Amino acid sequence: AMCLIDLATLYKNQNKLLDAEKMCKLGLKLQKKALYEKHPYVAYTFRTLGSIYQEQGKYDKAKSALDEAMAIMLDSHTENDKVLVPFWVDIAGLLVAKRDFKEAESYYHRVMTLINSSYGPDHLYTANVLGSVARLYTLQGRYDEAEELIDRTIVKQESIYGPEHHLVAPSWLTKARICHAKRN
Repeated sequence: AMCLIDLATLYKNQNKLLDAEKMCKLGLKLQKKALYEKHPYVAYTFRTLGSIYQEQGKYDKAKSALDEAMAIMLDSHTENDKVLVPFWVDIAGLLVAKRDFKEAESYYHRVMTLINSSYGPDHLYTANVLGSVARLYTLQGRYDEAEELIDRTIVKQESIYGPEHHLVAPSWLTKARICHAKRN
């Protein structure tokens, strides 16, 4: 099961989305047999399936997969448990992809409180989610707010990865979009 799920992730990263979907579904089926229907690992696999669907533009299927993942996790965790943060962030990202900016912002605000209390304001994960919020604000034309967040994100990412690392590039692209929109 884990090999199939890993293969699904590899295919997703190679943009072989139909193969990724197929492998993920096969892995999920085996995982449910090996473990049990509501095992937390199953929830994480539903997250992976949701991300594949999102890449395919199948937003309703992505939402269903994320809802299933969240339901499984809520069986054994409270809504404010740190372990749920990535699930909330995924839902917010899906809402951004669907261009439901108001609802996405609501999710991000909710999760940022939990992230700050769980990870702290100077944690890399906190910075990465702030980068996602900055991208949302950029899409909404809220450039001053976006710029403040993306600047904080870049400082933290560069301090961890170094200034030339490829994982900093998406943040610099967001910064470039902001600068372009502000004619700077």
